[in-house]
Amino acid sequence: MVQQILAWLAAGVVTVAQLQAWWAAHQPAAFELSSPDMIAHAGQPCLQQLPPEAMCLRDGGDNLNPELVWAGVPVGTVQLALLMDDMDYAPQGNPYDHWTVVGLDPTTTGIERGASGTQPTASLPVGSAEVAPYLGSCSAGLNTYRWRLIALDAAVPQVPQTQTQFETWALGHTLATAEMCHCPEAGCHPY
Repeated sequence: MVQQILAWLAAGVVTVAQLQAWWAAHQPAAFELSSPDMIAHAGQPCLQQLPPEAMCLRDGGDNLNPELVWAGVPVGTVQLALLMDDMDYAPQGNPYDHWTVVGLDPTTTGIERGASGTQPTASLPVGSAEVAPYLGSCSAGLNTYRWRLIALDAAVPQVPQTQTQFETWALGHTLATAEMCHCPEAGCHPY
C-alpha cells in the first residue's frame, strides 16, 4: 500500500496535501464529554463551573443534573458508564461519589438536563441504571469535581452496589475515558 501511494505521488496522481486531507478526514473523532450548561471561566484546569441550578439543595440549587453531551465513542464499545466525583472531599482516600450511571447504550449522545436528582424533570436513556442518583456539588462551590464517561468492551454484568465496585470491574474492560471537570474560578486546582 505504501509503495502504491509513493508511486501515485511520483506520478502526480495525488499531492501530499490531498493525502494529508484524506488522512485527517478518516481519523476517528476524539472521545469527548462536555456540558452546554456549564459556565465558562478562566480557572485552570477545568475552565468551567456548574450552573447554580445543578448545585445541591443545601447550596441553593435544584439538585438536577446538567445536560451532558458526548462524541467520538470508540469502535468496539459495548456500553458506556458515567461517573461524577468530588476530588477534594475524599474520605479514606476515595473521591466522594456524586453520580454513577451504568448500562448506557454506545449510540446515545448524551443525557438530558434534569434526568436525575431531586424531582427529575426528564428521563435517563433507555436501558441505563443508576448506581447512585445525581447529587449536585454540595461544597458551597469550593471543590473540584471530575466527570468521566467510560467506554466499555463488555456489558456490566449487574448493576453494582457502589461506584468503587463498578470501577474495580471496569479496570479490565475500559477502552477509553472521556473526562471533564468543574470548579469555582478562584478555587480550581489540578487533581
